[in-house]
Amino acid sequence: MRLIQELGTRMRDERGFTLLEFLITVCIFLIVIFCVYMVHETNRVSYERSEMRIDIQQNARVGLATMERELRMAGYGVPRQLAGVSMISDARPRTITFRADLRNVITTLTSAANSGSSALIVNTTAGIATGDVIYLTDGSKAQALTASSVDGGTLTVNTTGTLTGSYAIGSQVYAARDVRFTVTGGQLLREERIPDGAWPGSATVLSDRIVEQDTFRYYNAANAEITSNNPVASPDANIRRIRITLNASGTPSGLEPQGYILTSDVKPRNL
Repeated sequence: MRLIQELGTRMRDERGFTLLEFLITVCIFLIVIFCVYMVHETNRVSYERSEMRIDIQQNARVGLATMERELRMAGYGVPRQLAGVSMISDARPRTITFRADLRNVITTLTSAANSGSSALIVNTTAGIATGDVIYLTDGSKAQALTASSVDGGTLTVNTTGTLTGSYAIGSQVYAARDVRFTVTGGQLLREERIPDGAWPGSATVLSDRIVEQDTFRYYNAANAEITSNNPVASPDANIRRIRITLNASGTPSGLEPQGYILTSDVKPRNL
């Protein structure tokens, strides 16, 4: 009898999990897995949001930095003595066009250029190419010329047409370009051309995912906003400060939109 009781006790002790115990174990396991998944998903969403925000910021900063640097140079290398030549030729809320020697292609005459001459002897022709519009100035007068050939060996720039005045040794030569920034199609675009020439067929994309809104605001010497700015009348005479606002936005997959706004004030140094 005692032996039978001991065998029964052993059998009850070795019977394993009951269905209820199994279900409880599975539930606890699923809860742990769900918690791990939620932690992982939260970290993933936070990471993707941060990555998108950083990407948007960097993308917008590149475009803003380029515009800041180049707009400050508006008018550099464009002699004020030239009639009919604008430093800023078009100023609108979403586009601005200006002229400047951004490449710093400045050179000087090493030999006097007399009236009627068609050759300029300069100390270097670096950065000047055939077809470039060049500005010759001695500080009191200036003339726009077009380079028809460039001979780097003799540092001579032959120009179409002739000089209407004489220029002494040391007179300066610049090679300016027209530059246009435009916000369109969700992109910030940059274009460059020879002064008054044709714009290239394609533009350089400085930043994408840009919200199309009024990007440029213009202020006069009294620091008052020029409200009739589509386009600004007589921009060289009126504009003294440009406020740039870039609104960049992006939406990570399955997440809410991420936005970033950059603002900067630029004072063109040569106006």
